Parts: sequence; structure tokens; C-alpha cells
Amino acid sequence: MASASIALLVPDRSFSLKISGMLADAGFEINDVYADSAAHQDLSYLGNYDLVILGIDGSEEARADIFDILLSVRGFVIAGSGNGIQPIFSGPMRHITPDMSPEDIVFRINDALFQYKNIRKSPRIGLRLEIEYLYGGTVFQSSILNLSSQGAFISTLNPPPVNSLLSVRFRLPGSRDIYAECRVLYSIGYDLDRGIISHPASSGRKITAVPGMGVFFEKISDKVIREIELFIDGRVY
Repeated sequence: MASASIALLVPDRSFSLKISGMLADAGFEINDVYADSAAHQDLSYLGNYDLVILGIDGSEEARADIFDILLSVRGFVIAGSGNGIQPIFSGPMRHITPDMSPEDIVFRINDALFQYKNIRKSPRIGLRLEIEYLYGGTVFQSSILNLSSQGAFISTLNPPPVNSLLSVRFRLPGSRDIYAECRVLYSIGYDLDRGIISHPASSGRKITAVPGMGVFFEKISDKVIREIELFIDGRVY
């Protein structure tokens, strides 16, 4: 098995020692970075590791800091009960707990390393999030019905023409406002005269779909892309 570098950022020292010992025995390169509080002022160093094992609790401070930490890493596993991350991630998360067997912990770490190195470029999930978008000088309120780190599908009865540029604002659960500039890739409109939903390629035939538009995030920060990816990871895995 090829060695992987893993950073431990786990405040529960007994659990941290347990994790460190069993993963070292399994051949991983382990670095306990929790004690180096000065380094935590600049989290970019965490990006040097293949995986970060992050221990958090349910405190407000921990919930406020989690995204700043996770946005700095390649891959992560949560260590603890998992209760502290529920207000942020509503889906299942990769996590390990003190009562798990060494075999189970090592398996989950190996699996996380594999998934983060081989994850699909742009997984997409179905959900419903409120979104505000600006087009033609008018602000519209609507909903995102599916989301990836590259774009989204926004429900609307009157989508702008293909190739139109929009400014959007939305919020992931437990996170901050996200802003992006988008381009409309396709639209599914509602024919008011005929009372049907139709795609431009369907020649006016009725189709089973939700009216709206697929948009591509044309201008969006790398940090926000990573934040969306982390949110989707929490729903997919």
C-alpha cells in the first residue's frame, strides 16, 4: 500500500492518540497538527496533506470555523460523534468515532483517500434552495432544483434566452451567501397558450419536466467551488 500523509486536527487527545497509533501501524504518515496553534492562523499548510482528520464538537465556534478549515484541504474525515456537523451538512458524512474498531477506522480512511483522489469531476445532487438572480435589471426570486460545483438548474416559468448572463445569490445550509455570474446553457419553458412544458429541442411537444434553466457558473471563486463540492460530498457519501 502506498503511503499517504494524514494530518490529525483532533482536540480529543485520547482519540487522537488512538487514531495516530492505528494508522501509523497501517503504514500511513501521520502528523498531529492540533498542538501547533500558531500554524492555524494560516490554514493553507493543510493543503499539503492527502487527508485531514478533523475533530469538532457542537460548539458555535466549531461550526463557524469548519468551512474555513475544510476549504483548505484536499480531503477530510470527521472524527467524533458527528453531532457538531449536522447543522451544516444534512446528509451522511465521512466520519469515524471512538467506539469503532481499528479495522473499521482504517477501512474508512482508505476509502476516503480513494474517493477523494478519484471523485467525479462534477457530481450533481437534487435539492431545493432559494436563489435570487438578476437579469435585465430585474431581480427574480426562485429555487435551485439541482446543483453541482459547475452549475445549477433554476426553476422559472420564463427563463432568459440561452447564452444570457445572470448574477445569482444563494446560500447553502449553515453557510454564507454565495455569489456567481452565470450563463444560461439551456431552458425548459412553459407554453402559456397551450398549457404545456416544452424544451426548445422538442418542437413544441409536451414533455415531463420542470420549467426552468440550466446555468453554468462562469465567474465564481475557487473557494466557493470547493465549498459547493464539500456540501455535495456530504450529500453523496
